Parts: sequence; structure tokens; C-alpha cells
Amino acid sequence: MSLTGGLVLSVLAVAAAAAYGETNVVFEDSLPEHIEPSPPWLSQSDVFLQTAVLGLYNATLGVDRSLTNLNAVDHESDRNVIVSPASIAAAVSLMLVGAGGQTKVELGKLFGIDEHTLSNSTDADDSQNFKKLGTLLNGYRDDGDAPGGAHASLAKAVFLPRGHPQLSLQYRTAVKDYLNGELINVDFAMNGPETINRWVSVHTRGKINDIMQNTPPPDTKAVVVSALYFTGEWETPFFANYTKPKPFYYESNSNTSTNKNPIYVNMMIGNSEVFYYKNDELKFKAIGLPYKGNEYTAYFVLPNGNISLRGLMSTINERTLKTITESTTLTDITYLVPKMTLKSFTNLKPVLQKMEIDSVFDSSKANLSKMGLGSDFYVSDILHKVEIVIDEIGTVASAATVVTITRGGNPTFNVNKPFLFFIHHRLSDTILFWASINKPTPYLITPPVSAKTLKSQTKN
Repeated sequence: MSLTGGLVLSVLAVAAAAAYGETNVVFEDSLPEHIEPSPPWLSQSDVFLQTAVLGLYNATLGVDRSLTNLNAVDHESDRNVIVSPASIAAAVSLMLVGAGGQTKVELGKLFGIDEHTLSNSTDADDSQNFKKLGTLLNGYRDDGDAPGGAHASLAKAVFLPRGHPQLSLQYRTAVKDYLNGELINVDFAMNGPETINRWVSVHTRGKINDIMQNTPPPDTKAVVVSALYFTGEWETPFFANYTKPKPFYYESNSNTSTNKNPIYVNMMIGNSEVFYYKNDELKFKAIGLPYKGNEYTAYFVLPNGNISLRGLMSTINERTLKTITESTTLTDITYLVPKMTLKSFTNLKPVLQKMEIDSVFDSSKANLSKMGLGSDFYVSDILHKVEIVIDEIGTVASAATVVTITRGGNPTFNVNKPFLFFIHHRLSDTILFWASINKPTPYLITPPVSAKTLKSQTKN
């Protein structure tokens, strides 16, 4: 983290997801108490929450587009975009409740809150709105102990150096009571990275262990961290015995159309009634594969015909995403989906700056005074790490299964070219994970010939 002048606030946002059953890992640390999710009708009856939901949808698309543009500048326009909107929102919320002035207005953009509302709000207004925001971000159900149940937990913490100035009562109340966050004292110089990495590891069930690799600079006044973990079994498992490498037609750097020379990815095959949506005007179709419990759904969005993924991204907006999650119909369909392990490590500072959220990164403009730590500090970086595993569960290996897969007249949804992927939580109407995938990983650069060839050509 390179810094020039001022005092520093570091922000870390991490997330891990596994779409299959796992063995539980036991840690010594205790996890936060379970908070009951919001009723599914809550956001529909509250204007502020409706605004926040659409704002987060819009911010998700904004982050994707900003990252895509930055990748193009670096001549990596074919690079996947992998983020966790929920984890980013949680980290930003810990800053928003301590912000004032223009910084407050800019951070509020992520939640779709207009400038007039934020500029003219009283402390009482803010308290009411932050409570609602906390309700939205604390709404993930933890069914991890139930057989096959989906599990999601979103943890938030502010790490403070020992002997730090007293945080304001307003900020402490917002973090602990509204956002269900933790305030943790740590000696940054002695064991800052170890303490923070262990906290992250506990809250991502050991999936992410090294988000902070260096000791924070001496002028660091706080480190804000959010950690999201999700795991769930498919409501209808894939046919594991039929997963095999198939061609995937990615988009090259120089051309927005699909490449005639494909890569090869392990493609999972399933058949069941799934959520299906088709939009002829915007030229795309989507399927939603539910996890057990039907609170969480993984959506795969595929452009039609020769429409590129970037072409699709230029036409959809936040209401398009909301329509996908609300307007699907149950359809009996055969679907082919890549088996993937997706990883990313991103500094979101330039991404948010492209979205005109920039004063918080400027030592002369940042206003985080409501935290109670003084006025001369700013955010140096926002580090974001995501890991997602998409796998099949169980085996269905019988003659009847083969007939089910191949019977005539059944619609087919074949994800064999660049696509959008996101995991959606129905009760809070929020997106936990988002990815625009040009090349699913791992992949092969040539058709598989033998076990030896597979091993030598696999790329992660």
C-alpha cells in the first residue's frame, strides 16, 4: 500500500463460495450469532430498501464495466471479472456510516441513495436508514447445519490499533447494532496481518487465508474488513458421470465475436425443471439453478447468436437483472454448464474511482470524521479477493438417466461461450457473487488426447 501524507484507513473485502457439499471445518474462534433474515416482502414495502436493492444491482454492473475497461487498458480485455457485490457493499457500509459531506454522498451512490437525501439528512435520518441497510446486509440465512442446506454468512469488522482514540458513540452504535459488525483491537506492528488473516480465514471457512500480506504502515488508523462465505448443494445434482471436456468459444482480445479456435472445459450436464427466462429484445436467455432450500439461485445468462458478452453488457441495466430474478418460468430443460474454479484478487480503488467514488481516497478531500478518529485520514486501498467453486454433486448413473438427458424435443441451454454468472439471494433480493466469464477456469488449450496430455495442458 503506497501512501503519501495523511492517516490511513485500509479496506479489505473477501468472499468464498462452493457450490457443493463440504466437510465442516471447526475453528476455535466463535462465529457471530445467527440473525434471522428479513421477511421477503420487506424490501418491497420500503422505498429506501427498494432503492438500495436497485442501487446494488446498478453498482454490480458498474464494477464489472469499470474492471472490463481497466483490463482493456492493460491489454487483458479477455480477462474474467469476478467480484462479490455483497462483500463490497458490506465493506463500503462500514465507511458510509462514518462518512460526511461529499464522501458520504459518493459512498451512498453504491446503494443508489441520491445526493439530495444524503446531503440533507439529519443524524436521526441516517440512523434510521443505516438500520434498514443493516437489515438488508444481515439477511442471509445460515442453514449450514441442516442436511444439504445452503449456508451464507457475511461478517464485518473494524480493526483498530491498540491505544487508538475513542471511536464516536454514533459510529460504534452503527457498526455494532445496525451492521452487526465487530470492533477489534490489534497491534498492527506486532501481529496485524496474522490477526486479520485469521479472522478472514475463520469467516471464509479456511478458503481465504492471506488477504493481508504486509504489515500496515505506521500511520494506519483502522482496517475495515468484510468476509462472505457461501456453500450449497444443488436442488437437482448434475450427472457427474457425464462431465467431460467440450469446446468453449471464447472472445479474443482483438475481436468481440467468438473465437473459431475454442478452448476446452469440463462441461457438466443436467436435466430438470429450472428457472428459465428469455428476452428477445435484448437478445439473451438465462437459467436459474436453485440450491436446496430455494433461497439461493445461481443464474447463467447467455447472449443469443453472435451477440458478444461485451455487447450484452452494454445493453442491460439494473432493472434487467431484477427482471431476470423475478420473471422466470419453470421449464424442463437440458443444460450444459462449465465446471469451474474461479479466483480473483483486485484492488478496487481504481474501479470505484472510475465510478466517481474518489474523494475517500484523497487525503485532502476524504471526510470520515463521523468515525471519531479525527479528520486527517483517508482510504489507501480496497483489496478484494474472491474464490468460487462450481461443481456437481452426487452421481446419477443409470440407463434411465441417459434417456432423460437425450430425449427428443427437450430444450437445451448450452453455456459454451462467454456468459454472466451470479448467485442471488431471494429474501434480500441481493447478489452475493457476480462474474462475467470469457474463459472458464481450468481449461485446456487443445482437445484432450490422453491423461498425460490433460495433465500437461491444464491451466489454472
